[in-house]
Amino acid sequence: MDVATWLRGLGLERHETAFRDNLIDLDVIRELTESDLEKLALALGDHKRVLKAVAASLSMLEPAATAPTAAPRARGKGERWPVKGLDSRGARGDAPCSEVYGDRAHAL
Repeated sequence: MDVATWLRGLGLERHETAFRDNLIDLDVIRELTESDLEKLALALGDHKRVLKAVAASLSMLEPAATAPTAAPRARGKGERWPVKGLDSRGARGDAPCSEVYGDRAHAL
């Protein structure tokens, strides 16, 4: 996308010449300040529209803040985890392995 298309999307195509004459491209548009827009002689409403559009484009480019994820908990030796569902013998699925398999649990 170029600046002319961006301005048309904002309904500000009448300022295309001023942006082009001042060599304002998309790489520079993010750095525009209020005083820069005043030098371009934009009306106050258009001035605000450009600043809002620049702020919106910056927020879209910034990576979204994500909550840190917890590290998976390491399983300690001998820790018991419940078995879900039924085994082939129809044993209760939420019982610890040692209750379902008895002395054979260590082989699992």
